[in-house]
Amino acid sequence: MNSDVMDRLWKWAGNTRRDHKRRGFRVRIHRAEIYDMAVEAMKTGCYFCGCKLVPTKSGDSQCTLPNQVSLDVVNPKHRVLEKGNCRVICCSCNRGRMHMSEADYVAKCLRVVENMMG
Repeated sequence: MNSDVMDRLWKWAGNTRRDHKRRGFRVRIHRAEIYDMAVEAMKTGCYFCGCKLVPTKSGDSQCTLPNQVSLDVVNPKHRVLEKGNCRVICCSCNRGRMHMSEADYVAKCLRVVENMMG
């Protein structure tokens, strides 16, 4: 991973942490932990769809491409951002899942596939 990508991921980790705090989440995760999760996700792909992840262009936390890194809060009802309650996924899956549970989101994806396959 080149230094430009690493720099953008570092900026993104700080910005996404700050944005969650502004939205009322209790933040119990360090920037470096979010960064490490993002680096690992860049290697493995999106948890849900498996797409190859890319960092945001300027390191901000706003998505402009569907496969950009995005921090998913596993259980947003807890309003706590901590290591066991977040993961890095693509913007498309994060927007699609919104406040659904993981099981509900997967079930919805399966219904979409079934509907499209006839």
